[in-house]
Amino acid sequence: MQKKPKPLGKPLPQVEPELQRPPLFPQEIIVGCWYLCVVCRSCESPIAFWQAEGPDTPIHADNSFVFRDVPCPSCSARHDYPATAIQLLQALPEGPVQ
Repeated sequence: MQKKPKPLGKPLPQVEPELQRPPLFPQEIIVGCWYLCVVCRSCESPIAFWQAEGPDTPIHADNSFVFRDVPCPSCSARHDYPATAIQLLQALPEGPVQ
């Protein structure tokens, strides 16, 4: 009969993943680039999280990841967003992200 191996060290604590950095500020947005964004629930302005490689950047999201207390650069409202709310948007000259 084989013995079960002993675990090495302490098990890692189970922590709900959260966004630790604020979203990109409007002055960080580059016209023509693509961004992973959510839309503000209060003012419907896009909130850019990360610059994407392009329009074909895959978005894989499930409900296990939540962006908590995300501030909107436009209206300062703070909301939680599930990862499934992420959209791929391009920054256009008419606004910070379209």
